[in-house]
Order: sequence, then C-alpha cells, then structure tokens
Amino acid sequence: MTFRNEAVNPCAVDSQRQSHVLDWSFQTSDYIIKQEEEEESFSLPFGWKITGRKRSIFELETNIHTLGELYTTLVELRNQLPQQQQEEPQPTTRTSSSFSSSDIYGTLSRTSSSNLSMSSPSSNDEDNTYYNLLSVYPEFIFESLLQLYASSCCHKKNLVESYRMGKLNKSYASAIFAYTALHAALCHPEKYGIYSFLNDLALDSYYTAHELIEFDVISVTTIETLVIMYQYLYLMAKENEGRNLFCLAWRHMQVVMDEQPSGYLHRLVLWMAELDWSFSISKCCEPIIEYHHVKKSMQISQSTGLTDTALKFRIKGLHMVLNHDQLNEWRSKYLKLFLYKRCLTQYSTEDKLALQLHALYFSGMLQFHQHRMMTALETLPQQENETWTDYFSSTTSKAKTNVEKNLYSCMNAAYGFIQVIKLLLDEGDICQLPQMTDTLCAACTVLYFGNKVTVPTKSAQEALLFIVSAFSTSSMMQCPRVDRFVKTWSPLIK
Repeated sequence: MTFRNEAVNPCAVDSQRQSHVLDWSFQTSDYIIKQEEEEESFSLPFGWKITGRKRSIFELETNIHTLGELYTTLVELRNQLPQQQQEEPQPTTRTSSSFSSSDIYGTLSRTSSSNLSMSSPSSNDEDNTYYNLLSVYPEFIFESLLQLYASSCCHKKNLVESYRMGKLNKSYASAIFAYTALHAALCHPEKYGIYSFLNDLALDSYYTAHELIEFDVISVTTIETLVIMYQYLYLMAKENEGRNLFCLAWRHMQVVMDEQPSGYLHRLVLWMAELDWSFSISKCCEPIIEYHHVKKSMQISQSTGLTDTALKFRIKGLHMVLNHDQLNEWRSKYLKLFLYKRCLTQYSTEDKLALQLHALYFSGMLQFHQHRMMTALETLPQQENETWTDYFSSTTSKAKTNVEKNLYSCMNAAYGFIQVIKLLLDEGDICQLPQMTDTLCAACTVLYFGNKVTVPTKSAQEALLFIVSAFSTSSMMQCPRVDRFVKTWSPLIK
C-alpha cells in the first residue's frame, strides 16, 4: 500500500475558511435585514415595545389599563390590516377631523389621537377634547339639539339646565349631539336645513364621545351613552359595530339592575328592549335581551302616562312578532286607547302614538305571513322524480294554496304599512322613518315581485312609486340607510 504525500497550502485553507465565514455573515445579515423589514411593515401603538420574539409570536409590553384603551388599540391595529383582509368597512371612529385646522386636536390623525388616549386621560385632557368641540361650532346649536332630544327622544326636563350648569356628563352630551345632529338634518329640515355643518358636527361629536367614554365604568350614564352611540351607528348603517356597543350596554344594565333597581331603570330596560327587538325583527336574528327581563320591568313599572302605556303595547307587540303570533287580538286592545282621528287642526300625541302602533301592526303581519308562506313552501312535495303533468289539468295542492294565500296576505300587509307611512308623511312626522327602511325594503320586495306573479294591481305600483319618491328628498338621502334604499329601488320601479 502506497501513500501519496501532498503538501497542503495553508493559504488555501485560510481562504476557504474566510470565504465560508463571509458567506455565513452575508446570510446572517440578510436575515437580520429581512427581519427588520418585517418589523417595519407595521407600527406598534404608542407606549408598546417588543420584548421577545419566537418565529411569528411576539412578546409585547403594553400600557393598557382599561377596556376603553384596549378597544381603541385593537381598532387601530385592525386598521393596519391589508384591505382585502378586512371583512367590513372601516369603523366609524374618525380618520380625519373636520375641526378647524388651527386647533391641534382637530389636526390629529386617528393614530396620534389613539396615542394620546393610551394613558388614562386626566380631567384636563377630557376638558380639552370636549370644549374643543364646543368652540368649533356655533354656541346656540348645542342647546337647540339638547332641546330637540329632550322633547322628541327622551322627555327629560332638566337636560338643558344640566348642560348650562356644566353638570352634564361630557361623553353623554357628545353622544346626544352626534345622534341628534344627524336626526335634525334628516327629520327636521324645515328648521335645521339651513345649517350645512350638521353632518360634520355629528361625526365630530361621535368621535368625542368615543374618546371620552370609559367603557368599563358601570353606570347608568355609561349605559345611556352606549345606547345613543348605537342609535347613531344604526342610522349610519354601521349595525355590526353598533351591536357591539349595545351588547356592552346590556351587560352593564344587568349589573346595575342587580345592585340598584329603580323605576327609571325599568323604563330604560323597556326602551332598550324596543330597540333590540325591532332590530332583531328587521334583520331576522336572535335578540340580545330575553323576554323574562322585560316582563319583570313591565310588571314593576307602574307609570300610567300615555307615552309609557304605548311603549308597553309596542313591547308586547314586538314580542308577539318575534314568536310569529297573530296580532289581531293585540290590535283590538290598543285601538281602545289609541285611535288615529286625523284632525285637520292638531296632530295630537294620541294620533302620533296610534300611527306608530299601526305601523308595528302591519309590519308584524307582514313578518307573520312571510313566515307562514316560507313554511308552506318547505312543505311542498319534491317533484324531481315525478313525471311532468300539465299545470291546468292537475289539481292544486293544499301547500300551493297556502303559499298563494299567504302571498296575498303579505301584499295586503305591505300595502297597509306603506299607507301608514303616507299618513306619517302627511302629518310631517318623519322621526321614525329612517329606522323603518328595512321593513320598507321587505314591503317593497313583496309588492314588486308579488305583483309579477299574481294579477297586477295598479295600487301596488302606485304605492311603490310613492314611497321611493317620498324618500328621495335631499334631507332624507343624507342618511346612508335611506340612500341605500332609494338607490336599490329607483331603477326597478321607474
């Protein structure tokens, strides 16, 4: 056996080692650069820092102390997601302010305002945010909006006086400004139509209320503020975000009712139940508030005023609609107390409440017959394996008869509902109309397609033309819900 003895060049070995080291260092530096680019692709909220990382998992150190801060931060992080990953439009928290450009709070972006709110706001910060809102718009408009809200929405006598004395909660007042400014622009154009800034005021006020409210503070004021914010979001067609706030308000209400029940709280429960059940009926979803909570409040609340009595009737009617019950007996009871007289000289409170109950009756009957029609359709026999028979020579099944019967009943209920809307428009009472767009859409659907599969009637076509033209006013079209309704039906009817 022979061995080859070759000399090894030490320079070549050093060169290979150096080359290997250089290659490894380049790979390491490329990894570091890539990692830095990944970390720079998103921005962390103010006060956050990364303390550790393992693959795609980050260990973060935050300064979140309250649920309000957590909610604001999560919204901010969600806004950084790519557009295609977002399931719905951006939340109604403002991205840019219509405050005056000279004001530092007005020029804050959504990110910078979130940074300010990451630490628990002091009373001075709250005052600056709130009084900045008051300083941008005319002073008289805020008292006017409070008076409108007190007279048409909540019937509180001392609301304006508390505002003048500076005792009104700032987030609560801001929520009222937001909802009522939008309500005034939509439903009272004869008085507020000259103010072109109402939509901006509504958006700024909602932003202020969202910044000031402490979501984790359980109190009656927090509950009312959350419900009013929900009403604003509902008008703005942001139902999903609004339902989150409403659900939180109801959780707070359950805690408050266990600790300090009162007559005012029971009326507040009825008000929330009316909003919740109306939404559930229009969207065909499960309600948040269960009936046993509402039944207890109805039994304890002993108020005999006309408005409270009508509210109790509406609660009973809504519960019957949710259970798909017949409403004729319920209607005969409320007609004993609330009868629309259509007086030419005065539109009384009784007339107003009677029309609201009539609208609920016809919308409930529409829902009732729609449910029965769909049930009858499900019972139709499957004819996939049956031989074809002539329609005119075959007998009509009982299920088909039920479908046609309930379709005609749906059309009658839809026509009656539109007639009530016409009476409300004739009286100039349009405060409830923006909340009725979902029911109106269902009524128009029944009349439009029902008129195509049955004997065409001129009254159905006239009702459709009337309702679309009535909602096509410039003031009503400012509401996203109304705008969507009109743009959906105008091309089909004209």
